[in-house]
Amino acid sequence: MAKKNVPIEVKFKNTASAKQRLIFLFIQTADAYNRYSDIRFQKLGLSLIRMVVLSALEMNGGTMKPSEIAKWTFRSPHNITTLIRRLERDGLVTISPNRTDNRSVDVVLTEKGRQYIKKAKPIYLDVRKKALDSITDKQIQVLERIIAVMKSNIEHSMGID
Repeated sequence: MAKKNVPIEVKFKNTASAKQRLIFLFIQTADAYNRYSDIRFQKLGLSLIRMVVLSALEMNGGTMKPSEIAKWTFRSPHNITTLIRRLERDGLVTISPNRTDNRSVDVVLTEKGRQYIKKAKPIYLDVRKKALDSITDKQIQVLERIIAVMKSNIEHSMGID
């Protein structure tokens, strides 16, 4: 018999506001999702961030600038450069001069990178299913709007518009 998803009750002192509880739960959820994803992707020698970068490339026609990847993943350009070099070393991407801007380079998804995505997709779908199991489409729509507002508020506060 399948185990039903039961939320873990997190105890707060009476002084914790609803907003404090929400942020705390949001952070815990994101951390748990990232950790679980990394554990599952380890079998393929991937991590969640590597999968996100490869998927971003795939969704953007197989080619992106490092600055676009940094913006997409909300990572610093330095961290993305390091990650791209590792992906290149592993044969998952290549780096080539940008055809229209000689000051820039393009990160290009290789066939090996596409094969990794193909192998990792069932893991990604399973992790996503486990995270969203028992949440209705209507609840997902509401949650998506709320998280989009939270993200927008944070980006606005950081001067990212």
